[in-house]
Amino acid sequence: MCEFKMFLNGERVFEDVIYAKVAEDHIYLRDVLGRSKEIPNSKIIEVDVNSERLIIARIEDRKQVPAQWTIVFWFWCQLILFPYQSVS
Repeated sequence: MCEFKMFLNGERVFEDVIYAKVAEDHIYLRDVLGRSKEIPNSKIIEVDVNSERLIIARIEDRKQVPAQWTIVFWFWCQLILFPYQSVS
């Protein structure tokens, strides 16, 4: 049977993996003994059967709004939405 060693950022984090499932931004793993592990915010980037390696990487947090967009939105509100506000 083929059991994989799972690596994250070059570090071995789980061994004897026989099952891997990607669900949204999580990876669910199970080993030969039935132990399971969930790796959040990650994706599979390489499966090497000859070396029995499963390489994963963290994915960026897509929920955060970049700071430059916050600034652009602020200027847009000031120029477009509130151009006739009186300054005291």
